[in-house]
Amino acid sequence: MPLETIGEAAELEAIFGDITRAARILHENLSAQGRTAHNLYCQYVGARIALEEGRPSHALRLLGELEGPSIVCGLGSARISLDLQIRATVDAADPNLAADLESGLEFAKGQQAWFWVKCMRLTRALTSPADMLSRHLRSMDPDDGAYLSIQAELVLRRLPDLDEDSRSIVSREAARRPERWRWALRQAMNTPGPYDLRRAAELLEQVGDTDDIPALVALRKKKSMRMPDAGRSLCRRLAARVYVEDLGRVSVVVGGKAIAGTEIRKKVLSLLCFLLTRPQFTATREQVFEALWPEMDPAASANSLNQSAYFLRHVLEPASNDDTTAGYLRSRADLIWLDRELVGCRSADCSKLIAALRKEPSPQLVTQLAESYGGPYAVDFMYDEWASSYRETLHASYLDRIERAVTADTNAGAFDRALNVAQLALQADPNAEQVEFCLLRLYRRMGANAAAAEQYVHYASVMRGQLGIEPPSLESI
Repeated sequence: MPLETIGEAAELEAIFGDITRAARILHENLSAQGRTAHNLYCQYVGARIALEEGRPSHALRLLGELEGPSIVCGLGSARISLDLQIRATVDAADPNLAADLESGLEFAKGQQAWFWVKCMRLTRALTSPADMLSRHLRSMDPDDGAYLSIQAELVLRRLPDLDEDSRSIVSREAARRPERWRWALRQAMNTPGPYDLRRAAELLEQVGDTDDIPALVALRKKKSMRMPDAGRSLCRRLAARVYVEDLGRVSVVVGGKAIAGTEIRKKVLSLLCFLLTRPQFTATREQVFEALWPEMDPAASANSLNQSAYFLRHVLEPASNDDTTAGYLRSRADLIWLDRELVGCRSADCSKLIAALRKEPSPQLVTQLAESYGGPYAVDFMYDEWASSYRETLHASYLDRIERAVTADTNAGAFDRALNVAQLALQADPNAEQVEFCLLRLYRRMGANAAAAEQYVHYASVMRGQLGIEPPSLESI
């Protein structure tokens, strides 16, 4: 592989990605080819990596060896920009830095190296008073946020000096290139001297990964930091989403892994499903007692709820503890609830579709509803009173929307769509006689007489056996 290609790949990784990977790209490829880093471009990239690894003296030494020939090779503006960045890192109060920044800018303009012109302008702003720095960041073109990543370490040192709008600009850029900023933020957390730990921790909450949780939790435990919630936002952001398939037999999907309801303690599963039936997935402790432990005294009910809540939390996040919990199940004062940003369920999604259809009937939404609705709510709790009313209300609303849609499509001649929706509905509830009646009418309109006759046998048996009503003749439908 050509040295320039190796250097370019390593440089791009260093300024926008992971520094460790950049170093590996550079050194492993050079070693594999029996080469050294004396290629001018590779040596320049090595200096940038050394800076970001926290070795500015080594970076300056490498750059010093490029003084003359680098200009001929087209590295002049890049070398000058990096040199100024290193010097700003070592001593932002260097009395010669301001003048050298201006001469560097003139040199880059003369070479029409506009990329490095912008980079040096940012370096100048990062060594300027707070108001000038914030003004520079606010004036940057939205597409120029990448320059912040190139100098992430310097930007982090100035976080306390930024106004709210400027911090938002930095946050957006960090979110675009989280790997680059994680590296810089970890350096800041480990060497707090020139950095504001509180500001660094706030940004790490937004872009960190699981490896960063212990460091944030450690800040939480330092009374002097006064950060009682450090790490909680990151835990929540990284938490696996939970989805409860609660129509038909219940199963719980945690981060893509399905857990059958039969593998969960019955009272633990009932607590989960009960909360799913409540508005905002929230209930008072008294409501839970009355629904799940109606015959127990208050003290015993409270103990049972606490135990069930403990085991439910273990189901939802088995590897967590009090420090690393994402807060799927939460409680405060007299309330207990599921976090709706972390927990979702099939019945709630179907309820949203039904509500949307009431406002604006849509064939697409009807089809989505028919495909999503898998049967009556939580048949695991078929005889529990707290589940019955929710189940019956949801099911009636579902059948109402389906019946209206099938009738409308039949009258409009949209037979294929009506047929698909009706058949899906009867899969979810084979005894939905009104939907089956609509299907029989549809078959008759389509001229599908054999299908109508076959379906009528089932329809008639439901009417006679379950409702005690004599069905109308097939010819009259």
